[in-house]
This record gives sequence, C-alpha cells and structure tokens, in this order.
Amino acid sequence: MSVLKARFYLLMTAVLTITSSTQVGQAAERLSCESVGSGFQISLNNKRTSLLMIQDASSIEQSCQQIANKLEREINAQGLESLMLVADSIGRQDSICVVRSDRGACRSNRSNLLVSVPEGSNRSQFLDDMLTIRTDTFLSGSAGQHTNRRYYARLGKTLTSLPR
Repeated sequence: MSVLKARFYLLMTAVLTITSSTQVGQAAERLSCESVGSGFQISLNNKRTSLLMIQDASSIEQSCQQIANKLEREINAQGLESLMLVADSIGRQDSICVVRSDRGACRSNRSNLLVSVPEGSNRSQFLDDMLTIRTDTFLSGSAGQHTNRRYYARLGKTLTSLPR
C-alpha cells in the first residue's frame, strides 16, 4: 500500500508542478487608472498603452477602478483576441458593455456592464470618445431592420496587434 501511495504522491506533485509553471508562464494583463483633469484614463501594462479615457468622471456612475477591474477580469479570464465593447442599452439606460461576439449585447442582469452612458449622450459617440487608440468599429445589422442596431468596437483585436 505504501508504494502505491508514494507513486500517487509523485504523480500529483508532477501535475501540480506542470500546472503552476503553466500559470506562471502566462502573464496576466494589468490595467491602471490615472486622473486626468476632471476625468480619468485607463492604461494597459503600466501606462504603456492608453485604452480608455472618460473626460468627465462626474457624469458617470462607475469609478475608474470599477471599470479597470471589470476589463482586467474579462481580459485575464478569456483573453484579448475576441474582446469587444458594444454601445447598447439595459432597459432605458444607454450602456457600454463587454462582449465576445458581434451578436453580443448588454445583459439585463448588468453582468457585462462596463460603464453607463451619461443621460443625454449618444451611446455610439460616447464609445468613440472614450477609446484612446484607433480601434475598428462597426454597426451591426442593416438600416431597414426592425430592431435597434448595435455599435461595436473590436478592442481586443486592436490590442493584440500592438507591439509588446
């Protein structure tokens, strides 16, 4: 019995070593916040790449840290490649949400909400204005459709093409 336990111990030690070295090898993306005038800026990897800027922080519900934490969790959980932002609405509130496909939308439970668009602002324009790097944007659907069209920004695709 003790030989069997020893082999099991060695096997488990090898599995744990492989798992921990794989996790160490994958560098987690870090986002940082910086005050800029009456607003703030969110940057990737210690201010090397500015991603988002909110000109007037008093006009939105979310703090810089809340937005950065949401984006950071999403990036580190599912990677950058398919990361997109969508200008949509939750109920009657215009919102910017994190999605993974061009069919993604803001969820009614607010689980993918990034930032609430200030009242009176155009949500597509607000998304354009908050992006600080040139990002591929597009409108879903066609002009004659009955449902609202959504405006998307392929943020992940842009970030993966940047030099590290």
